[in-house]
Amino acid sequence: MDGVICTRKGAGWSITGQPLVRSRLRLPVRAIDPATVQRLSDICTLTGAVVVVSSMWRIYHDVPLILLARGFTGCCHVDWRTDADGPLRSDEIARWLDAHGWPAHVVIDDKASELAAFEHRLVLTHNYHGLTQCDAAKAVELLKA
Repeated sequence: MDGVICTRKGAGWSITGQPLVRSRLRLPVRAIDPATVQRLSDICTLTGAVVVVSSMWRIYHDVPLILLARGFTGCCHVDWRTDADGPLRSDEIARWLDAHGWPAHVVIDDKASELAAFEHRLVLTHNYHGLTQCDAAKAVELLKA
């Protein structure tokens, strides 16, 4: 979520970390960016993909409900989150994939550090911009391959 759909740009912050809007109503450092939600929806529409969340958000939030409220038109898998049993996120993702027959997949994240096992299926975003049109195109290409 953070660095993919929740971005500093979406919250009105500069790429250097300074707020662009001086107001008490300024959004938090990261906020859900409608443009990134639309790109995620487009990936799902073009490929039939469903979303599974491995972000820490899966522990504390009802991500499908949050996405829906932000205009997401794709679908989340009925089993929409990986476990949080570690030791690495790549292990958690692999266990989810194993339990579901290893469907076609991509991993979209802004940090590659715990995802080396998925390097060939990784779409690496920038934490300021989040999921760009170019990133979305790469995800579609990987899912259709």
